[in-house]
Amino acid sequence: MTRGTTSPEGGLPAAALHAPNGTGTETELKFSDWTDVGVLDQEGKPLYLERVRVKPGDLEFTAVVDQRPAKAGVDPLNKLIDRKPDDNTVAVEKL
Repeated sequence: MTRGTTSPEGGLPAAALHAPNGTGTETELKFSDWTDVGVLDQEGKPLYLERVRVKPGDLEFTAVVDQRPAKAGVDPLNKLIDRKPDDNTVAVEKL
């Protein structure tokens, strides 16, 4: 079983959980898990980290940090098993 996120059009992470069968075909599973969401600086250090219940679909959260953020997303420190760990976070854009 792999856990991860995908980046749909629009850039916000969407949470998804997939289980591969014997031939490598993945099936999306229903889930409701406690997972970290967070904001990282340029060096990958957490500026904000909170454990929240994540369900399938788009995920949006707001965090106020005291330094310039670089990335934000689900499981930003890659603690979970994930075939595509690079899609867990998205770049933070200037408002």
